[in-house]
Order: sequence, then structure tokens, then C-alpha cells
Amino acid sequence: MVFVDPGQEDRQKRGLPIVPVFDGYRAFAIFGIIIYHLLGVAPFNEPWMDEWVKFQTATFGQLIDVLFIVSGFVVFLPTAARGNFGSLGGYAIRRAARLLPAYYLILILTMLVLAFAPTEFERSFPTLPAIGIHLLDMQTLTSYSDNLGAIGFGVVGPVWTLSVEVGFYLVLPLVAMWFYRHPRAGLVAGALIAVAWAQLGIHAESVADFLGLGMTGTTAHRIDLATGIQFPFWAFSFALGMAGAKLYVEVRKRWEEGDCRRRAAWAQLAGLAGLVLFTILIYSSPENSRGIAVVAEGVRHSPLIMLGYSASLATLMVATALGPDWTRRPFDNRPMKWLAEVSYGAYLSHALFLFIGTYSIGATFQGNVQTLLAWSAAILPATILYGYLSARYLEQPIRRWARKFGRNVT
Repeated sequence: MVFVDPGQEDRQKRGLPIVPVFDGYRAFAIFGIIIYHLLGVAPFNEPWMDEWVKFQTATFGQLIDVLFIVSGFVVFLPTAARGNFGSLGGYAIRRAARLLPAYYLILILTMLVLAFAPTEFERSFPTLPAIGIHLLDMQTLTSYSDNLGAIGFGVVGPVWTLSVEVGFYLVLPLVAMWFYRHPRAGLVAGALIAVAWAQLGIHAESVADFLGLGMTGTTAHRIDLATGIQFPFWAFSFALGMAGAKLYVEVRKRWEEGDCRRRAAWAQLAGLAGLVLFTILIYSSPENSRGIAVVAEGVRHSPLIMLGYSASLATLMVATALGPDWTRRPFDNRPMKWLAEVSYGAYLSHALFLFIGTYSIGATFQGNVQTLLAWSAAILPATILYGYLSARYLEQPIRRWARKFGRNVT
């Protein structure tokens, strides 16, 4: 079935720009993350495993950055195009309709699995405070406490990214017009926030001692681990997406198409070179030697890597959107558009399917390629089917209603 994205449909009617390649980026990143998590439950019993894990972390493990850059670009693009933020009420309704219904459904399904599915997992049904904090989409705060359970009830951990997205959605109306007028200052502010937040997490114990508060080493370690899954840690990635949207609109207005594509091609090369360089630095970093538990945020505490990797990635993404047709084609085509539409449900559900496969069905990984392929053959189609059903019968109808209803709200 061919999907018609409600957001793009509405933007087309209002004469706002649509950049399909960013849908392709989202699909590429989400299914890359799913593969990364499949590899995470599939260790090979080989001497080269340590190097393979480091390679995964430096490549697949960094794809979450793509999602936050895409969000910054896509959500800010209407403001960049029309020069005003628009209806705050309509914005709130559209963002809630985009994020919450599918998220709440996966929380319900997860609780049903924990309550009723046969499982070898030690049952621990989430407490009311844990459920409440997840319903408020503040689930990353559970990482600071032992009393609120784990993110995603210990099953659908990837929902931490939704809490980060909500942080961006809440901040954007407050800064959108300032950023529109001062994109360079906005980029600097995003960089300073991200670096300062990361350094506070690393040095939490020292900061507490300086303030005379006192802090145990265990608490300091917990804060350090939690730092990378909070919104401020990713502020620069969102700012890059927003700046990219402003640049995209301005370049399309001021430059001839041929000139734009030639310059964008050079920017693509610069972005790609930077991305390769910082991927190598991540691969070689001391933090990337602790095994598969180290994910994207665990190797981004270095300001050089944090800022350099994201800036190179955003440069490549925006330059490709403006560049030659053939460089966009891998991300801007009908199959990628379809995958983009089903990707949100696939992202939300894949960890639940992995949990069911491991603890309810009792599937195990034998440390060879054959069983990895078997896992993939089971999990990937299941997540795609779930994503299709979610998009077709839940997400799209609600988003269409939100677009229609949101026009009448100020």
C-alpha cells in the first residue's frame, strides 16, 4: 500500500517545502538501529569479536544522531520557510498526535506481555509511579533512581529517545523565532549546552563536592550513565537540524539550481570526509573498548567527537538534500518512503519482539551467522508488519484528524 503522509499532504496544500530525502534518512537510521540491536543480542564466539563490537558502536551505534538531526530539520522547516512559528495550539496537537498514540500502544502491549505472556524473565510489573512517568514521556528520569524501574519497563528501552524528542518539542516554541533570526548563535548555544551537560555528567562527583553536597561514587556513576539520554546532551544535533532547515530555504531562494548543486557536491565531500574521520576516532576511543553495552552516548563525551561527528553528519545530510539527484536517490525513492512511514511503529516494537523471542519463546543465539540470520528473518518482518499496521490503522488516521482539528486552534 502507498502511504500519503498527512504532514506532507498538509504542507503541500499550504505551499511549504517538502524534502523527501529526510524521510529516507529516518528509515535508514531506524532500520540500522534495529539491526544494531539484533547484533547486540547476537555475540559471535570468535577472536575478532571485540573489534567487531567496536565497529558496530562507531557505525550503527551512532545512527540515533540521524533521528535528532532529522527532527530538528523537519519540525523547524515550516518556520524557516514562512518566517513565523504559527499556531502554538496547532503545533502541540500535531506533535502529540505524531508521537503519543503509537507510543502508548507499545506501553500497553509491553505491560500485557509482562502480565500474561509465559516468560523466563523475572516478572516485575511496573509500579504506578513508573507507569505515570512513562505516560508523561519523562521516562529518561527513571535512570536517576532505583525506585522507578527501568526505561521502557525493562523491555522497550529504545523509548528513551521519545523523552528526548518531547524535550525538543517543548523547547522549540520558546526559541524558534530567536533561532530563525540568529541561526549561528543558536548553533553555538546548542553546542555549549551539549558540551556543558556532558561534562557535568562526567564530573558530577566533583561538582557535588564543590557545592558541599556530597555524593557517593555509585550515584556519580549513575548520573554519568544517565547524562547521555537526556535532551540537553543532544541539543547540538537538534540545533544542526534547525540550522540546516534555515540554510536549505535560503539557498533555494538565492542560488540558481545548477550552482546550488555544484556547491552542495563539494559540501557533501567535506561532510563525508569529516564523518569518516570522526567514525575512526570513535572506533579508536578508549570508551569504545568496554563491549556492546557502550552505545552512542557512551563514546560522545569528548567535545571534539560530540561536535565534530554531528556537524559532519548534518553537513552531509543537508548537502545531499541540495546536491545532485543521483546522490539523493538511495534515500528518495518509493521503497524508502514506504519504509519511512512504517518505521516509527517498527522502532517502537522491535525491542518487544526481541524480548518475546528471548524470554517467551526461548530462542537463543548460538554464536554463528546462521542463527543471526534466523533471528533477523523472524524479527525484521515482524517489526515491519507491526509498523505497517500501526501506521495504517492508528498513526495516519489520528494525524489526519490532528491536522484538520489543529487548523482551528490558536
